[in-house]
Amino acid sequence: ATYPYNTLIEGMNAANDGDTIQLASGGYPIGLFNFDKPVTIVGPEDGSAILYSTSLNATDLVWGELANVTLSASMRNNIDNSRNIVYRNCVIATLNGSVISGDSKVSFINCVHQHAGSKTAISIDSSSELTVLNNTIAGFDQGIDNSGGTVTIRNSILANSVDLLGIPDASGISYTLISDGQFAGENGNINADPLFMDAANDDWHLQAGSPAVDAGDPLDDYADETLQNGCRINMGA
Repeated sequence: ATYPYNTLIEGMNAANDGDTIQLASGGYPIGLFNFDKPVTIVGPEDGSAILYSTSLNATDLVWGELANVTLSASMRNNIDNSRNIVYRNCVIATLNGSVISGDSKVSFINCVHQHAGSKTAISIDSSSELTVLNNTIAGFDQGIDNSGGTVTIRNSILANSVDLLGIPDASGISYTLISDGQFAGENGNINADPLFMDAANDDWHLQAGSPAVDAGDPLDDYADETLQNGCRINMGA
């Protein structure tokens, strides 16, 4: 059954655990938004749903997913004491980045984190776990700042003033372009200019000659990439 509501907040209030909230195209002003139920919030596949938020707070969740949306927040994307939180096919554009704390477990899959004023794209505390798969994190003073948590990064592009802080070795990082040169030559990681189409205007597509094209993990599925896809997954979102 379908239950059309006027706002995302109305839909969230009415949702039951395990429900999917389907967004139409357009802008959603949601203010200080509490992601406080284990549901999936999903926008159209073209990414045309935009959440305009002060902060999005996921607190004490057992699981939840945000997919196919742009999160434009004037403060931060905050995940605290929440497990199995997934951001899939999202653009994260927040003033103070994403902050992961309190024994949280968070995955960003095929997401873009683009500079919106913050110094750090993703911060993680010592008790939490972060997984970054096929992400583009670009334009920040600091890409990922780890205070002792567990970080896994694969098939991604990090193009920031400093890409990684608090990560002592490349054991959890593979097939990733790290623009400031950390861990280049280990686990398929490279140091290069990603050659974005137009980074100044937030176009993170790759030029044909980008070193990130066909440079991801050769064992990963590339079927979702448009033809001609080179029969190997790219780095980045």
